[in-house]
Order: sequence, then structure tokens, then C-alpha cells
Amino acid sequence: MISQEELMTILDYNAQTGVFTWKKPPKEHARLSGKEAGTRSTKYILIRINNNKYKAHRLAWLAIYGEFPSDEIDHIAEVSGAGTASAGLPGYAAGGNGERK
Repeated sequence: MISQEELMTILDYNAQTGVFTWKKPPKEHARLSGKEAGTRSTKYILIRINNNKYKAHRLAWLAIYGEFPSDEIDHIAEVSGAGTASAGLPGYAAGGNGERK
């Protein structure tokens, strides 16, 4: 699992927009330097780092709080996987976007 320190050497995170951009993309994708990271799956924005796929909203949590969330986090943003720190907040129930526990 990636650490906050490693994450921040590979990606830049804009907490206002929730967008990750590549600082240090994989060697085979060097052209992506400075470009937005991630691809949209059916439901989430996924970012591949060191051959591991991560959901952008979980990486946003790591970038802000220094650790991955211990439980599932829900989205209050319209886009599932939007990488803003407000996309997943403690106390929100999994599966019911925006529904408090």
C-alpha cells in the first residue's frame, strides 16, 4: 500500500478541485507529466500507481489525513470517486450517498 509521502512525490493533489495530476508518471507514460491522473471506471475514478489501482477519493483522504480511511467512505459529491476531501466524510453510510448514519 502506498504511503502519503510516496503519493505526494508521484502525484500533485488540488484539494479545491479534487484533481490529481502526475508529477512523476510511470516511465512508460512519461508524456503524462503534468496531466490529470486517473481513468473513470463504471462508478469511480481509478489511479494506477506501482501496478496497484486506487480509488481517487481514497487517495484524496490519504493526501489530506496521512492514512487511508479505516472504513468505507461515502460520497457527497455528485461524481462517485470525485477526489475532494469532502467526497468522503466520516459518519456517512456506505451505499447511501449523502445519507448520515
